Amino acid sequence: MALTPQLQQRLAQRLSLTPQLRQAIKILQLNNIELNEYIEQESAQNPLLELEIPSALGSHISPVPATQRHFEKMANSGSIKEIFPRIHTTPSQTLPTVDASAGISNKHLLRHGAIHFRPAINDPIGTAFDIGKMDFTSRESDLGEEKGLKEHLREQLMFTHMGQTMRKIALYMIDLVDDTGYLSENLSSIAVELKVKPSLVEKALSALQTLDPPGVFARNIKECLRLQVNRVKGLTPAIAAVLDNLDLLAANNVSALIKLSNLSKGQITEAVHAIKRLHPKPGLTFQQSVSIPMVPDVYTWCKEDGTWTFQLNNQTLPNVKLDFDYHSHCKKLASTEDEKKYLSQQLKGAQWLMRSLDQRTTTILDVTREIVAQQKGFLTKGIVHINPLTLRDVANNICIHESTVSRAISGKYISTPKGTFSFKYFFSSAINSRNTNEQCSGTKVRYLIKQLIEKENPERILSDSQILGALENQGIIIARRTITKYREVLGIPSSIQRRRQKQAYSSL
Repeated sequence: MALTPQLQQRLAQRLSLTPQLRQAIKILQLNNIELNEYIEQESAQNPLLELEIPSALGSHISPVPATQRHFEKMANSGSIKEIFPRIHTTPSQTLPTVDASAGISNKHLLRHGAIHFRPAINDPIGTAFDIGKMDFTSRESDLGEEKGLKEHLREQLMFTHMGQTMRKIALYMIDLVDDTGYLSENLSSIAVELKVKPSLVEKALSALQTLDPPGVFARNIKECLRLQVNRVKGLTPAIAAVLDNLDLLAANNVSALIKLSNLSKGQITEAVHAIKRLHPKPGLTFQQSVSIPMVPDVYTWCKEDGTWTFQLNNQTLPNVKLDFDYHSHCKKLASTEDEKKYLSQQLKGAQWLMRSLDQRTTTILDVTREIVAQQKGFLTKGIVHINPLTLRDVANNICIHESTVSRAISGKYISTPKGTFSFKYFFSSAINSRNTNEQCSGTKVRYLIKQLIEKENPERILSDSQILGALENQGIIIARRTITKYREVLGIPSSIQRRRQKQAYSSL
């Protein structure tokens, strides 16, 4: 069979993401705080963009507007080379390509010569949600005054009587202690490093273990708890027996502790009670931590007429301005084709940014509108009335893709009359109900499981099968393995562990 050349034609479809589409996707999945940082970076690279940072977040940019700074440079130099030095320093710089036919909607044209993106209308909620009045600066200054664990230990060491060599060893060991207060370095290694006798290191360790907080410089949890007990009431035979069997203590197996120790139930339970009052990681009491406030991205509330309304949190979004007047001035100074091309690309890039911001606002509000419509029962009556909801349900109702809904709710929070929740909180799987035609939400089932366990009789601990029967009495059809899964998600131990815990506490 002879081989002959052939020409074949194939038709295939391929999805290609343009730089503009990638930018829009990225902006959509950012929350308001992250969006501020992104827009600040874009404004620093694009001289045609100006920002007004809301007072709620504080200003991280120069108080002089970008346009004013560029006009000052223009007046001094009279050359576009000074305004756009990047053209001449990096002539081969790759700039994003923007579709010239893609413009922005006329609703952005708020005044002659400028385009503004304002995230939302004036907040009708009033000062009840006025985040701008919160004093973040004072909190940061207060945090700066907190002492860490190592600083606290060094201050105590100053008032401890010891020789120069011992003090040198102690200071070295303070640097080795971790945030939890434990010393993980081997004493022999410390002696070799400092070129001193191991006995001096052990003596320094004994002195450091007397410092505050109690239990610091322990090498394991048993030694940590022992140091704290010695500081409070002394080591009794019962406490020593419990410390030697911490695995049984973790399992709340008091009966096994009694058998191993040959002590009375009262002695063991008293020892267990004393040990559970101790801190297994004493150094964490001095750990410096900054609590990050949970800032809602969207507000929703019910009007007097019973209708629900919502809007973006405009106090956490910057006002973005695109000034065409400044662009026209710069265009007159452009003398070369590279300068004109760069200026045109910056204008189109700024327009695309404005368009992406507008699309983000529209998408988030559309998703919020659908969530509020589906979860009115929860917003008015509570968690028992929350409905099952999936990404597909929302996507189909507002005619967008599921992935777009997922990006729109990612990392974002909504403020409701019932509190501030993550958007993902309103999404849960559906569980069949026997008594009604409606389906039950998985969130509701988890809540009911938690309520049943919290109200259970210590003498009659509910097993997963008994919880299943209680839910079936309420008309909820669910598998026992699902009960187990939801219980583990809630961090609730098994019935055996709960029985041991409650028996131990009842005997104290």
